[in-house]
Amino acid sequence: MPAKRNSTTPPARRPRHKGANLPYPSLAEGPSRAERRKQVETRMRRRGLEPIKDFDRYLEEVSDFWPKDETCDEFLNWLRKLRREGQS
Repeated sequence: MPAKRNSTTPPARRPRHKGANLPYPSLAEGPSRAERRKQVETRMRRRGLEPIKDFDRYLEEVSDFWPKDETCDEFLNWLRKLRREGQS
């Protein structure tokens, strides 16, 4: 039988921490958006990558990524089927 709580003892409270009022307290910890962006840009420079300057040209270069006659729904159906087959 569980022990009864003494009525004079207040219930335990969770410790409050920075960002406790945020909808996702875990996001309060760690680098800010600006710091994360700077980290990404630093890693890109180390690898010799640079931001896309001409987006239209980039789209022309990667335009064969998705078949023009295939819809997103067809792709999702294929993906679901593939995953179901992997479960058996």
